Amino acid sequence: MCTWESRYNFVITTTFERSASARLFRWLKKVWDIDQRPDWMLPHTFDELRLYWNTDKFKAMSVQSKKARGNHKGGSLHTGGMTAPPSLEEGQYTTRSPRFNGQYYGCWKTRTYDYIMAEDNELWDVVLNGPYVPTKVVKERDLTRVVPKCSREYDEAD
Repeated sequence: MCTWESRYNFVITTTFERSASARLFRWLKKVWDIDQRPDWMLPHTFDELRLYWNTDKFKAMSVQSKKARGNHKGGSLHTGGMTAPPSLEEGQYTTRSPRFNGQYYGCWKTRTYDYIMAEDNELWDVVLNGPYVPTKVVKERDLTRVVPKCSREYDEAD
């Protein structure tokens, strides 16, 4: 049995869903291209998929997707939604934070969030709220101020 700390649930689930979705898409695309039932697919499932692939709705989505893919080849059609970078494939580094190249902000943002959550889920709070700076109360005559502590003044609560 495989277990991990609960703080990694979101990242593990998201990563699994993304990888499984991409792999399933490639499998089904291959089945669609060759129009032959693979051994791992039940006959009635294959028949239902073939019926769906022949509907006008699916054909219209297929045409729109083909046009959107043409956008990566110098076209200018924008069909709405975020497109993934053409170079984003399985097996990219998980030990380095994603680099932002000026394009595909939505994809970079999601990958950066996943990377930070995988490293330390409390680190995301620092990104959102800024760093926690331990403070102390200093009283000087009639004036009371809150000032940052020096590192040598840190205690268990800090």
